[in-house]
Amino acid sequence: MNTFILKSVILFILISSTAFGQTEKGSKLLGGNFHLSMDNSFSYKTYIVSASPNLGIFLTNNFALGGALNFKYIEGADSRYIKIGIAPFFRYYFELSKNKDQKKLPAGGKTWLFLHAQPGISLSQFIDDSGEKSPINSLGYTLGIGLTYLITDNIGLEGILSYNGEEINIGLTGLVFNVGFQIYLPKGKKE
Repeated sequence: MNTFILKSVILFILISSTAFGQTEKGSKLLGGNFHLSMDNSFSYKTYIVSASPNLGIFLTNNFALGGALNFKYIEGADSRYIKIGIAPFFRYYFELSKNKDQKKLPAGGKTWLFLHAQPGISLSQFIDDSGEKSPINSLGYTLGIGLTYLITDNIGLEGILSYNGEEINIGLTGLVFNVGFQIYLPKGKKE
């Protein structure tokens, strides 16, 4: 389990930590979210790890359309659950940090509020202690509101509070808070 968590964290950092950009038409969005938790609600511990790298393009200023790969791993006392899914996403950004004089906040950062919607489909598998596997296909969705703080002109640290729904209720369904990075790649300049 610990090796899996370490590999998941390293994969997420590699996928979401290169490049430049902003939220204008034609710019691209690259990044992802990561979730790690442990639940002691029962007489045993449950570990949950999920990662969702994404790539998108701004179709108009502040409106992005893209796709995400969703990975989830849950381990309990007597079973494991593995999920891989794909999902388109839609985001609309509202810039919060400029004042009337159009000056940026201290530390050079801009702050953006965004609305996020993401329907998706996934392939899942339960594996019990005996090794018996039960495949499951399901539909799901995420609706959320988030905040991105640009730590450089092109890299944003974000938090998103979302409601996740799935046909099959297995971990991370309901209200969830995720943290991640987004990289804003500017559109190509024509000369």
